[in-house]
Amino acid sequence: MRTAVDELKYRLEFVEENAGKEPADFLPNHKKAFICQTDAWNFYSIYIYKVALKSENGAQKALHRACEMSKLASKYYPQNNIKNLEPLFLAKILLKEDVTDVSRRIIEAARTNTNEYASPLIAVIASLWLEHEHSMFMDWFRKWETKKYTSVLPGSAEAINHLIDRNETSLVSTLNSILLAHHKEANNRHSGIYNTYNSFLSLSPLLIIELATFIGLDVKSRISENKHSLKLGLLFPSESPELPKNFKMPIEVDYLSAKTNL
Repeated sequence: MRTAVDELKYRLEFVEENAGKEPADFLPNHKKAFICQTDAWNFYSIYIYKVALKSENGAQKALHRACEMSKLASKYYPQNNIKNLEPLFLAKILLKEDVTDVSRRIIEAARTNTNEYASPLIAVIASLWLEHEHSMFMDWFRKWETKKYTSVLPGSAEAINHLIDRNETSLVSTLNSILLAHHKEANNRHSGIYNTYNSFLSLSPLLIIELATFIGLDVKSRISENKHSLKLGLLFPSESPELPKNFKMPIEVDYLSAKTNL
């Protein structure tokens, strides 16, 4: 019988086989950037699976590779830096590295952004991180919050307000609600994060908590809704015909770290 460990190892091997491929020289720069941007997220997914499997050293290396590919995407096509630099910002947060420079570049790109598929989440976090004016991005932020299955989960704008007001009690309560919303989406087969690496780590609360810690608020130790049972399914059901298509392997996941009980 296939186990969650088997499934995660399979996913890890699959993405490792497809990561780290340089774009062909003959491609136009915007396509090279897209390939590098995609590869940055591949390395981020490697990080997620390695953390879930308790391979911490390999996880850190994957984040460094995500940084490299994100920078390369920006070099090829800086016109799309709002998306090119997302993996770099996130990887640096997870590595506990300084995000001053990448935050400046993201804010600059966000001010002229016309890409409707670009998330405002990191633009808002980066602005607050550098104590820059963030209000220009909040309409965009709230619009994404009202959509289904985006990186800006319900309650995120409220959490930002509590953070600015330095209201720790209300912020903790709202972050717990956001984590429950993530858990619901992670187990909803209609969700964009269902049965993907993005179900393991909840970006909205993670980034808000990291920002809160950076400005001196004590909220992380008071969070209670970060660990829940994730119903992991098969990545490719057709390759395991002996198992039902809806076969599930429940595992406990910490949505603020991607660590599991495996």
